[in-house]
Amino acid sequence: MSRQPRIDAPGCIYHIIARGIERRTIFADDQDSQAFVERLETILVDTGTPIYAFCLIPNHFHLLLRRANQPISTVMSRLLTSYAIYFNKRHNRAGHLFQNRYKAIICQEDSYFLELVRYINLNPIRAKLVDTIEGLTAYPFSSHPYIVGRKSAAFFDGAALLSHFSNDRKRAIKSYMDFLEEGLSLKPDLEGGGLKRSLAITNYPRAKQVFDSRILGDSDFVENLQGAEEQQNLDGPTADIKDIISAVCTEYNLTKNQLVGNAKRAAVVKARQDLTLRLNRETELSGSQIAAELKITKSAVSRIMARGRKL
Repeated sequence: MSRQPRIDAPGCIYHIIARGIERRTIFADDQDSQAFVERLETILVDTGTPIYAFCLIPNHFHLLLRRANQPISTVMSRLLTSYAIYFNKRHNRAGHLFQNRYKAIICQEDSYFLELVRYINLNPIRAKLVDTIEGLTAYPFSSHPYIVGRKSAAFFDGAALLSHFSNDRKRAIKSYMDFLEEGLSLKPDLEGGGLKRSLAITNYPRAKQVFDSRILGDSDFVENLQGAEEQQNLDGPTADIKDIISAVCTEYNLTKNQLVGNAKRAAVVKARQDLTLRLNRETELSGSQIAAELKITKSAVSRIMARGRKL
């Protein structure tokens, strides 16, 4: 079954989940985690992308972002590439760091915003990195310390979340902490699929249910986004292909002219293979379009994709 293309929905909230390849560790220690947060901060500030929650676990991470000036695909391409280059260099490794495509689930804000913030911030407890709600405050690689005022940074403003609880900061923090505590007894599945994932907490007429694994929301919300997707498809791919090409050129220290075409130098061949797989994984380009972009044959693209699937 072919994968569905991403939906670019300006103004919407996205729950991002990315895992290490074969669920391997992507944050080996605090230095790695801090390097990721620093890159995250730079990119979010550069692109004007608001963030409401995040959490780093050794083999995956969660982000809750709003699509603002730049498509989420552009933000994530910069983030994943920048961090993978850092990680591979520091740990003397090569190859892909992340497993397949990251998940980007568009979420109906009115129904799921607070649930997602709670779900993401409780991850260190579920992963047994800390034992208690109080312990979350000492875990530096999630949004929780920023929300309660133990940490601060240019890229994160906890006031937007706390305003959902009270206009008084102390009362808001108390209510937020109580809200987290209540979540310990819940096991929500907030990873997309329309109402399939949320029938227990959403009273919506079954006759109107519309499902989409890329969207968490009621049927009207899903249908509206699917309509926007149809228009998006008419307008063509929205992923920033130039960013992906530039990132691969930077990683392999090549120019675009060196990268495209039929040069047989080993480093160029490897970079071209990596670029082909990334364009297939992160954009909606067809094999023919990728071949035209890289100035190689469609059969060459097919061979690279087959090797990639085998690996």
